[in-house]
Amino acid sequence: ERIAAAAATMNTMISEILYANVRRRCPASEVLEYTLSQLSALSWKGIVTVRPFPGEGGPVIHVNLVRLSRALMNLLDNARRATEGTDSPKVTLETRIGDRVVEFEVTDNGPGFGPRGGGEKSGWGSTGIGLAFVREVSDAHGGTLSFRDLPGGGAAVCISLPLDKAGGKTEAQP
Repeated sequence: ERIAAAAATMNTMISEILYANVRRRCPASEVLEYTLSQLSALSWKGIVTVRPFPGEGGPVIHVNLVRLSRALMNLLDNARRATEGTDSPKVTLETRIGDRVVEFEVTDNGPGFGPRGGGEKSGWGSTGIGLAFVREVSDAHGGTLSFRDLPGGGAAVCISLPLDKAGGKTEAQP
């Protein structure tokens, strides 16, 4: 049973990597856990504060787990880069339940977006492909991507995704 379950999980993951349109129902907390498992291997993980969903499981969303977690990692990495050179770099990944949506918001205490306009360009000379990927993933999931400067400095980027139509909460997973 354990081998069969591991094989099924691996098959799902490979399908999600190969095919952008592959989706599955999962608690939004699983997206957060999967993203944090990727973050745990990075040297800068200590500057990231996580504010998870309250309670167990969280709302259910219909997602490509691999692509969405990669999009969140892109946002976390962008936020980390934005805080380079600050005395006390801070990045936060907050998860919220809104009105029929789940929100994953990354904030930082860097310089903000300022005149660059809406976060579509980076300040460190990158190609901007990472944010284009994040927008593509958000759009493909029927979500929205928003950018804003924070009062007193810093920036916030939020991916809002619709709750799964079958229901808002999930039972504890086996």
